[in-house]
Amino acid sequence: MYPFFKDGEFIFFQTYDENKKINKGDAIIYKYEGKIFLHKIFHIYQDKLALSNDDDLPIHFIEKKDIIGLPIKSNIYRGKIGYFISKTLKFIRRCKHSLN
Repeated sequence: MYPFFKDGEFIFFQTYDENKKINKGDAIIYKYEGKIFLHKIFHIYQDKLALSNDDDLPIHFIEKKDIIGLPIKSNIYRGKIGYFISKTLKFIRRCKHSLN
């Protein structure tokens, strides 16, 4: 989630309520394979979410019941804008990596 959330940073979050609307590109805190993660929603299916980070984590799926909460931070880069920015940053990092 860098640069919006950095490793070791304390994150305040609000507990997820199923009535709360979540969108593609939103960041969520969730449990997956016994660990807790903070990643963006890559795609929303009827009963599952596809999640990934911007670099090396393969896309994986969780159910909405696995969502713990939504991070609280003043961040204007949410939703579709955040998704676009993350994809652009991912592309730039991959280009830099392939040049090295």
